Amino acid sequence: MPLQCLVMDYHFPCSPEVLFERLTDHEQFGKLIGQSIKRIQDGPESTPNGVGSVRRIHLAPGISFDETVVDYEAPRRMVYRVSRGSPIKNHRGELLFHATDDGTRLVYRIEFAPKLPGTGWLLGKLIRGPLDKGLRKLQTALATG
Repeated sequence: MPLQCLVMDYHFPCSPEVLFERLTDHEQFGKLIGQSIKRIQDGPESTPNGVGSVRRIHLAPGISFDETVVDYEAPRRMVYRVSRGSPIKNHRGELLFHATDDGTRLVYRIEFAPKLPGTGWLLGKLIRGPLDKGLRKLQTALATG
């Protein structure tokens, strides 16, 4: 299957530190995108949402998948991979935080390969939809105080 790639680019009126904290907290991220997300395994040491942490995303009763954080460089970068239960293969998500003169640029990149041929476009829409909606909502909330 060919690899699908989604790239979302946003600007937020806050520091990279503030945005990184908001978007890498697994439970808060779930609330933002309207999904039930729970951290089921802490990362080591003092960073519970860091490398090695696992979050479970519940899509519907009996349907869930896990994502494992594989890179965590506060406040610059977080990378995760789907580690269990997804209808896609080779799923990798990367959030990059870049300081700007008036806030933070977020580049959110997701790569994946569908398990079923011809479904990449649909899976892309299903992945992008709640992320885009939640991130735009956060942009508005931060801009209006």
